[in-house]
Amino acid sequence: MAPRVRSATGRRGWCRGGGSAAHSALLMLGAAALVAAAVAPGVAGQASRERYLVERSGQDTLVRRAADGEVVYTTSVADTSEGSDTDEDLTGGEEFFHGCLWTFRQKLGICEGGNCDDAEILAHDLQRRLIGFYRDRRFPAAPPLEEAAWLAIATRSEERRELFESCPGLIVSTLLFVAEALVFSGAREAEAYAHEAQSYVATMQQQAPLSFETMLEMFPVREAFSGYDLALGRRLEDVDGGAAAVAPPSVDIVISRCKSPLQWLWELDYPPRARLFVYDKCRNDPAEFAEQTAGLRGVLEAVEHRPMQEAAGSHLMTGECTAYLTHVIAMHRAGSLADFTVFSHDDGPRHIRLSLLSLALRGMRNSAYAVPFLHLSHERYPSFRTRCLRDVYRQVFSEELGGALGTYCCAHFVVRRDRIEARSIEFFENLYRLITEAPYAQQNGGLCNVGKKPCYVIEFLWHRIFGEEDDLPPRSLQRDLPLALRYEGGRETRLPSPLKVAPYMALFQPSRYSRELERSR
Repeated sequence: MAPRVRSATGRRGWCRGGGSAAHSALLMLGAAALVAAAVAPGVAGQASRERYLVERSGQDTLVRRAADGEVVYTTSVADTSEGSDTDEDLTGGEEFFHGCLWTFRQKLGICEGGNCDDAEILAHDLQRRLIGFYRDRRFPAAPPLEEAAWLAIATRSEERRELFESCPGLIVSTLLFVAEALVFSGAREAEAYAHEAQSYVATMQQQAPLSFETMLEMFPVREAFSGYDLALGRRLEDVDGGAAAVAPPSVDIVISRCKSPLQWLWELDYPPRARLFVYDKCRNDPAEFAEQTAGLRGVLEAVEHRPMQEAAGSHLMTGECTAYLTHVIAMHRAGSLADFTVFSHDDGPRHIRLSLLSLALRGMRNSAYAVPFLHLSHERYPSFRTRCLRDVYRQVFSEELGGALGTYCCAHFVVRRDRIEARSIEFFENLYRLITEAPYAQQNGGLCNVGKKPCYVIEFLWHRIFGEEDDLPPRSLQRDLPLALRYEGGRETRLPSPLKVAPYMALFQPSRYSRELERSR
């Protein structure tokens, strides 16, 4: 990742708000040029043969005389007011610099893996998110992982120093927040960011005690230090707790494969005791499998190719369901379940952020991972409650579905051994039989229109099978997850800046005079 800073709003390029500070980013809600034969501006009730062009651009309305294009009426105002200060007027001690520049925002650009994009971090927004996260960590509030990473990771130290001068509490609490997240994976940057934050605080406490007190009043600096210290303390306890405390867990990677390549698995950082099991449902080609897993030889304890077929005479495609269950039943019966099992399709990169899986595996290497169930997919389903799902739920769990089923797409997840062992072997055997016989499918007289793919509806149940509540919260709101893993990373609702396009506020755009012109055409 090569960070590139586009611009920073600090003591230079600042604006205090008021007036039309965002004039250059006007709403573009269907600019219209309207020809009107109207009463001349300022001559009420007096008929006129003049024709006017009415132009609307966001908040502004402009009227031109059609004959010569001269502007005879406009609602726009200047970008700055008469009393606005200029750079030459500023000393740096003004009240609007105290604590944090009132309208502080940081614009950044990043190129990562050939993709480039820009971001704008607003102090008031990130401040609110940080306070919300730290206020009471027993209650979930989505941590601003990406926003903080843009501000900490996508800047150089000298740039962060400039940011500190404009909004000290924001950069200090952000650095500590990111440091806490990085402790989980053992990233060396965690200590560096924490040390940088400590140096800023020490400097301010010594040289500007009043500003130091203001920073503590405005930003969750104390809470951020506590969060980092707690995370680091837990890590140090593991390191000092003896060999048993720090031994990385065993991990099985279970892949349900048809024809997709497997070389994406080569890039991951595995714990020492990791095994790969590929349940191959479409081919039995040992040479091709050896080629696809060549980069894993000598890295993993075992790399096993396990071809399997659908039940004899079956017309169904049971997908990953029977692959996952075959592994669970065999290992459960043999008492050979790994401490953690990763379940994935062969086309995993279509459905998951490999970086999230990599982060989980690094946490295991670091002996910091203890999560009982982690969904890896980035696409989120709506919460569902349908006749079909209620029926399948009843057949799987022998109880009624109380509310709705909510989860992520496509059955990619990590499960701790005790969550698997909490279900009997007979439960998993019955589930295997239910899927291969598919009595809930319409073609067998059931309620579910799943065609030949009875595994589809089980996507909504894996989290419940392995001990989570019916409506699985988004990762960002799962308070028991380590901070590092409370990350969404998928598509979400994206709206343009309301300073550009805002259909709700467009309903209330003042236009009395221009409407009169329109009606008089």
